[in-house]
Amino acid sequence: MHPYVRNLIVSTALLMSTHVAIAKDAAQSSQPAKWVTRDVQFIYKGLATQYSCEGLRKSMLVILQALGARKQGFNVHATHCGSELDTASRAPGIQATISVLVPATAEEVSRADPNIVRAHWRRVDLTRIQNLDTSHGQQCELLEQTERDLLPLFTSRQLDYSSFCIPNTGDSAGMTFTVEVLEVDSKALVH
Repeated sequence: MHPYVRNLIVSTALLMSTHVAIAKDAAQSSQPAKWVTRDVQFIYKGLATQYSCEGLRKSMLVILQALGARKQGFNVHATHCGSELDTASRAPGIQATISVLVPATAEEVSRADPNIVRAHWRRVDLTRIQNLDTSHGQQCELLEQTERDLLPLFTSRQLDYSSFCIPNTGDSAGMTFTVEVLEVDSKALVH
């Protein structure tokens, strides 16, 4: 056999096996999941940063969506507010009903449950999400509370979290908050 033909056959075989491996990895990273409802009751208890009710509501919308809350039918209401939503409040809060992804059971998949969607893990860095100012320690206490009180509502893994918030200074001193959360595949049919 001519060396050129042999090299072409070997190259083609390697290329095909690479495509099979990539497809296999993609299939393994996608998994069946379903939406479940969670009630959120959150009262901000920070010392260094104060929020107006509307400011907290907007920040929580960004955080909840970054963690994977379903955008359809998603409402967050401010609670524990004075008469003015734009005035800083001592203990503003939010109340919401959100939908989050959880892995589907083998039984749900075998029944061909119409609510099953394909999902994959997505890495989120909450210290770097758009529309959430984390410079100069902003949001540090809010993200501490998020890790403690809100993250358990979501299916997550690979949490890399450290916080060194210094009360009354607004200094975050190198806070890290990355986590993997389930996200619907872009081509998945959502019911």
